[in-house]
Amino acid sequence: MDRARPPCPTPAWGERSGARGGGSAGRLAVRSARVLGAGRVVGAARGKDLPQALGLGADAVVDLADEGAVDEGLAAAAPGGYDVIVDFLWGGFAPLAMNHATAGARYIQVGNSAGAAATIVGPVLRNKPMTLIGHGLFATPVEVRRSAYARLAGHAAAGEFTMDLERTRLEDIGATWEHLENGAARKLVVTP
Repeated sequence: MDRARPPCPTPAWGERSGARGGGSAGRLAVRSARVLGAGRVVGAARGKDLPQALGLGADAVVDLADEGAVDEGLAAAAPGGYDVIVDFLWGGFAPLAMNHATAGARYIQVGNSAGAAATIVGPVLRNKPMTLIGHGLFATPVEVRRSAYARLAGHAAAGEFTMDLERTRLEDIGATWEHLENGAARKLVVTP
């Protein structure tokens, strides 16, 4: 059965979604995919972030620490492939993820923490047509951002998801910066 694709990169009900990397933004992508009804949510992380991704609602998490095992991990985590891929990494990981995209998938390129360049071979795009979407916050029209934020806030207000936050006080801003530089595990929120 052919499903109509929405014009935006959000997963449709029952689709398989993968979020790769991204720290707090990646965690939000995993949570959002689950709340929006993705049938299978796969995260990708390394180290201390692996168990946290599972706790956020991912059905499986691919360990990025062993680059040689990433391709196998992506295949095992979603044997049918991925309908939506949200990529905060790019670099050498992008071709691996694209190899596991379904025909007609939407690949959202958000960041490039693993490298600004990726080598994509032509057959990947010809044999498995997909839509490659570059996402930049300010390239998105204000109305679309406003609507998406309202929808996200509505899900949060309804208690459908929460974010792991750590409150810090403005008077402790020096320690907060140091904590951030050392790799804070949670999103830091500064309060007066």
